[in-house]
Amino acid sequence: MSTERVKKKAGEILPIKVRRELEECIAKFRKRQLVALSLLFAAGVGMLLLTLLPAARNSETLTSSDRGITLISFLRYAGALIVALGVFGMFKVRRTARRRRLILDTLTQRPQELAWLYLEEISFFTPGGAFAVRPHLHLRDGTHAFFPVSRAAAEALFAVYEREFPWMCLGYEPGLRRRLRRDPDALAADPVRSRKSKKSVLRYIKA
Repeated sequence: MSTERVKKKAGEILPIKVRRELEECIAKFRKRQLVALSLLFAAGVGMLLLTLLPAARNSETLTSSDRGITLISFLRYAGALIVALGVFGMFKVRRTARRRRLILDTLTQRPQELAWLYLEEISFFTPGGAFAVRPHLHLRDGTHAFFPVSRAAAEALFAVYEREFPWMCLGYEPGLRRRLRRDPDALAADPVRSRKSKKSVLRYIKA
């Protein structure tokens, strides 16, 4: 099948609802994370600004102990750390959003670059009874991203590419990422295909 026909086919078969949910996932993730990180950054800047106030710098009541660091020093170090974490977090959020956008565009415009798709089932504290299912997509160049979408959208996406694109690897296999890095062409010529999902247990809250 020619590249143009593959591209046209991919653009036609991806359900509009699934594509819309994937796009909303990118936009909502970026917006929510950037708002939270902006508040963190502002808190760090506020702590640093407090250390510059003349009243604070001259006060003798800001000593946490006779031998310990002053509260001014604490605010300075903590503020600098929080600012650094905020900047690093913003960089990671933008990079993740760009990666997801690249993979979404690849889904409909360059599906021949897709290499592997699997679903991750996430349960809370104990295995079983997954409360979330998210698709993971890998490109031939090693780019990877997951999309926190609804179970229905994740399963619809898997069904489409399982049915229409036989060169893609499907299903979770622990050693598949290493094989993909080593020789994506060989893997495309003899793809591993199953409906196995990755089972993950969330034991703590994370963003």
